[in-house]
Amino acid sequence: MYYIYECIKDFKFDNSSSAQGQLTVPDISSYETLIPSEYLLKNYSVMTSKIYSQIKTNKIQSKALVTLQSVLLSKMSKVEKATSNKKVLCN
Repeated sequence: MYYIYECIKDFKFDNSSSAQGQLTVPDISSYETLIPSEYLLKNYSVMTSKIYSQIKTNKIQSKALVTLQSVLLSKMSKVEKATSNKKVLCN
């Protein structure tokens, strides 16, 4: 599955006539794709599945970190506002 994705991810779509890009038969016929042996496909799948799994994990972690960053910045600004409103008396 990853092999097919890697082969077609760079296809250029015709966006001139509609809101959704189209890939026409002449466009497809101009591409050449090698079909590797089953052994190579299995090895490729094993190697790339680990990479794509890590990419997915990284995206999930990144999204969680952005959410956490937003919460922390919000709380920090509330604390700063609260402390700036208090008067400090020095003797």
